[in-house]
Amino acid sequence: MHANIWKNRINQIEKALSQWDVSALLIEDPVDLFYLTGARLSFGKLIVEPAKSTLYTDHRYYSEIQTTVQVPCAVYNKDALLERMQSFRSCGFDADKTSYALYAERKKQIENLTPINSTMRFFRAIKDQQEISEMQRACKITEKGYIALQKKVHEGMQEKDLALFFSRFIVDEGAICPSFDPNVSFGANGSYPHHRPSDQRLEKNDIILVDIGANYQGYCADMTRVFMHGEGKERGRHLYTLAIKAYEKAASYCKEGALVKDLDAAAREELRKHNMDAYFTHSLGHGVGLDIHEFPSINQTGPDKDVALKAGMVITIEPGIYLPGEIGVRYENTLLITKNGYENLFTSTI
Repeated sequence: MHANIWKNRINQIEKALSQWDVSALLIEDPVDLFYLTGARLSFGKLIVEPAKSTLYTDHRYYSEIQTTVQVPCAVYNKDALLERMQSFRSCGFDADKTSYALYAERKKQIENLTPINSTMRFFRAIKDQQEISEMQRACKITEKGYIALQKKVHEGMQEKDLALFFSRFIVDEGAICPSFDPNVSFGANGSYPHHRPSDQRLEKNDIILVDIGANYQGYCADMTRVFMHGEGKERGRHLYTLAIKAYEKAASYCKEGALVKDLDAAAREELRKHNMDAYFTHSLGHGVGLDIHEFPSINQTGPDKDVALKAGMVITIEPGIYLPGEIGVRYENTLLITKNGYENLFTSTI
C-alpha cells in the first residue's frame, strides 16, 4: 500500500482524540495495529497523540518495522510506557478489547485511564479504495475456488476433503489462507448453520451447502452457495429459491442511509410469506473486512439495529432456512454499499 494510506488513517485517529476528550489513545489489538501501520504484529502498542504517534514492540519485530512503518518505533519497555501514559492528562483505551484484569492492573498505576467503547470499529467500517481493491481480489479468488470445488465433487467423498481442497486451491491462487474454516455440509448437516466439516460422505442426490471465503492481504471474502449433487431434491431447490428471494429483498434496501434493522426485517418478511421466517435463526449479515465479522451486525434486534449504512461499508447479506436434522439452505454475498445502492463483489450469482 502507498505510505500515505497509513499516515491518513492515523491522522483520522489523532483528530478524534478531542471528540473522546483524551490527550492520547493506546491501541493494542493486532488487527487494529495492522490497519493503522501495516505491521503484522502478535505484540505491539501504539500510542496516538495529536500530531505524534509511537509504535512499541519487542525485539522480534523492531529491526524490521522501524524501516517500514510510517510512525516512530521504539523497543517496548513496560516501565517506560507506563511512565509515558502517566504523563497524559487522560489516556484512552479500547474498552471492548481490554480485559478487566488488565484494566485493574493498570488502574493501580495510571489514574487517568479513560475507557472508550469501540474506538476503531467506526473507522474500519468505511473502506478506502485500497481496501476495496483487496476485497475484490479476495472475492475473485473465492469464486475461482468455488468453481473448482464444484468440479471436484463426487459421490462418496467426505465433507472435510472438499473443505481441504478449497483451502489449498485458494492459497495456490494467491490467498494468505481461508477467511475462516470452510463450512462444507452434505445433506442434513446443512441444517446446522455453523457445521464443521466431518467424515460425512456425499450420498446420491445430497444437497451441498458451502460457506467459504479467501483472505487476500489480510482482507476477507464471504459467500455461501447451495448446489445439488446429481438430480438433487425438489424440497431443497424450493427452499433455496425462497432464501434467494429473501436475499434479493434485503439487498434492494442496501444504500447509504438505510437502517440495519430494515434490511433484516425485509428478509424476514419475505420468508414470512411462505411461513419460513421461524426457520431463519441467525442475523441477516455482518460487516466484513480485516475480520470476517465486523461492525455492524445486520439484525433488527441487535445493538447495531439503528445504525445507518454509509457508502464504503462492506457487509454480507445471508438469509437461510434450517429445518433441524432435515435440510438447510443459505445464500450469501459480500456487498459494497454505495451512495445509491450497492455493488456485489462477487460476479457469480449461482
